Amino acid sequence: MFSLLMLDLDRFKSYNDDFGHLAGDEVLRITGHLLGAALRPSDLAARYGGEEFALLLPDTDVTRAGEVAARILDAFRVFAWPKRAVTISIGVAQSATNDDATDLIRRADAALYDAKHAGRNQAATTTVGLLSASA
Repeated sequence: MFSLLMLDLDRFKSYNDDFGHLAGDEVLRITGHLLGAALRPSDLAARYGGEEFALLLPDTDVTRAGEVAARILDAFRVFAWPKRAVTISIGVAQSATNDDATDLIRRADAALYDAKHAGRNQAATTTVGLLSASA
């Protein structure tokens, strides 16, 4: 059993447009630091796209993964960002018996977009066939 968190920096294009790409790069570096501080040594964090990250949490059910997501959200909320506050949205999904990578990524990504559509700066959790938003 493991869980996958998909994270996306909220309104990152606007941040880059307002402050420039060097400031955006600094946000990405800080994000890496905050993620690393929130994870166990056995967890894996990777940049998944421009401002999107994937976190693989071995031996972690969806409840525990939701706790990790809450810890990450808190870290972003209290960090003293140099230009303006940066927020993230997080999608949480637990692996299922018959999952392939595409299934799990699709569920985590769907939960991520649920978090964004619910107002950003929050996490949404999915289980096989069930989505629920959480703060």
